[in-house]
Amino acid sequence: RYHSTPGLVPRVGHVGVLLTEPDTVLVLFGGITDVGDFVVPVHSTWGYFPRTNAWIEYNLEKDDYRPVSRRGASANAVSNRSMIVIGGLSMNSDILNDTWMFTVSKSSHMGQWQKVIADQPPQRFGHTSVVFGSKILLYGGIDSIATTKHNVIQCSSELWELDLTFLQWRKLYYKGTGPGRLCFHAATGNGEKMVVSGGCPLKINENIDEWLSYGNGTKLRNLLKRSFYYFQFYFLNCKTRDRPTKLWYYSILLKHWNELVPLPFEDGTLIMGQLLNWN
Repeated sequence: RYHSTPGLVPRVGHVGVLLTEPDTVLVLFGGITDVGDFVVPVHSTWGYFPRTNAWIEYNLEKDDYRPVSRRGASANAVSNRSMIVIGGLSMNSDILNDTWMFTVSKSSHMGQWQKVIADQPPQRFGHTSVVFGSKILLYGGIDSIATTKHNVIQCSSELWELDLTFLQWRKLYYKGTGPGRLCFHAATGNGEKMVVSGGCPLKINENIDEWLSYGNGTKLRNLLKRSFYYFQFYFLNCKTRDRPTKLWYYSILLKHWNELVPLPFEDGTLIMGQLLNWN
């Protein structure tokens, strides 16, 4: 348990990464929170220190130099004291394509944001990013929203690589069909393979008024359209039959997607995640 901390507000849609120097800390950035009937962005960067069971708000070495608040971004630890934040959705519902690095200073209560100046991947949120040594692989995510009566949400099937040594992005061209267009999925690394599961596929064209026919009128409708809650609501309404049920993996060495098939036991049962056929 931890004690209530002044300035620390409940939030949703933020990112959190565990760093280990100069002290073990869970760093939080971004997200949104409710203030009365309004949804507002959270701009601050916070750290939770398990050793002392305490939260602190980071003092930035350049207070006016930091990324805009966002939700639906991805974040990864790239060293013992640094994390990378990629893309996301701004409070104005602009899909972002920037990349930022946050580094904890020698004083554990100080930190610094640095924008990665490089050829950026297209705007993206609801994507995943996974670290492989000196590289980050970014996959999927929403790259466009048409805000009409029938809200069209376009997911991506692109795969991008960030070289952490030279801080350069490049698009990867791969073999195999893979999971296709996907957003709000999960991804993790296993050796030189990136495993992808779940999410929502393809292009979704839904009438939000039909979704909210049982809702609480205009207030709920406006809240959902203006905030990250809309996209959470959208994901929950992604039809079960449309949700991917297969596991896929991308081989960095072979530059190829393959389906990840569980191996059956003698009685025919499948133990997902314990015995897997990587071929």
